[in-house]
Amino acid sequence: MTSHANTDTSRIERQREEQSEKRWADFLNATVGLLGFSLGLGCLGTKTPPFNAMISLLFVLGIWARGRHLVPAHFKSEHAATRRTLKERLRFWRSTGPAVFGYAFLSFIIASNPLAQWCMSIHFWPGFVHFVHAYVGMPG
Repeated sequence: MTSHANTDTSRIERQREEQSEKRWADFLNATVGLLGFSLGLGCLGTKTPPFNAMISLLFVLGIWARGRHLVPAHFKSEHAATRRTLKERLRFWRSTGPAVFGYAFLSFIIASNPLAQWCMSIHFWPGFVHFVHAYVGMPG
């Protein structure tokens, strides 16, 4: 009977963990994802997209920091890394696709000019340089 109680307890604990992960993923998608992508699109319409994207990213990260209380407790525990399987970790990160995309989009805008200038300096990947020039703009 105790093994049945342990099974029920572990099942209930896992359900709580999944609910906590869903709340965290929803928060990340709504803030980092939606806000990051929207601000990134707005930055592309300015005269200095990389600078404005950096300011936007700081704003998004500030909102993320305010929501850190939503990070699941089992993510913070010392033995959580050994307890969670790679499949479980990947499932969580797949559920945060919009957040990853929003963060990556802002990061790309920030890094696009230095990357394009580096590509020009070594005569590498001219298509990327033209893309950055056309969609993000390049100084000088």
